[in-house]
Amino acid sequence: MQLESDYIDLFKETSTAIKDVIAIAGDNVWNMNHYRQVAFDVHNQTKSIIYAWTDFMDYGYNTTEVLIDKHVDELAEQVWKSAEKIRLFFGADAKIGRLMLARLPAGCKIGKHADSANLTYIHRCHHVIQTNDKVDFKIGNGVYNFTEGSVFDFNNMEMHSVDNRGETDRIHLICDIKV
Repeated sequence: MQLESDYIDLFKETSTAIKDVIAIAGDNVWNMNHYRQVAFDVHNQTKSIIYAWTDFMDYGYNTTEVLIDKHVDELAEQVWKSAEKIRLFFGADAKIGRLMLARLPAGCKIGKHADSANLTYIHRCHHVIQTNDKVDFKIGNGVYNFTEGSVFDFNNMEMHSVDNRGETDRIHLICDIKV
C-alpha cells in the first residue's frame, strides 16, 4: 500500500515465544512449502512457512485459504496470536489476507522489487522475530535495520530489498491486512 513514508511503526511486540518455538521446530518446518521461492524469483533465497494465502488476483480478499490453522501446534498458535494483534490494530473489520513466517538466511538477499497486483491494496505488516545488526532493509532511498519485536507497516509500492550480511538468519512474520 502506498504510504506517506517508507514505513510506519505500529507497536512493539515480544518475539520471544515465536523465536523459541522456531528454534525447537528445526529446519524441516521451513521445507514444507516452496511456493514463494518458486513463484517469485526475488524470494528464491528465502524460506517460508505459509499459514494463510490469498490469490494475487483476488482484489477483494474474499478467498483467503488457511493452510495452517492456529490449532495445529504451538508455533501456529503463536503466529496467529501475533497476526490477530496486527489485524486488530487496523480495526475489527480488517481481514488477514496472507500470513507467513519468512526466513532470510545469513549471507542471502531479497532483490530489489516493488509489490503488485492485490498487494497494492493491503497493509504489508512485518513483525521482526529474529534479526541482526547487519540486516539492511532498503525501502525507496532509505536503509533500515529494524529491531526484534518491532511491528511495522511498510510502503511496498516503493522499490525494496533486503541484504542479510550477518551471521544469523533474519526471520519476520509477514501479515497482509485488508481494511
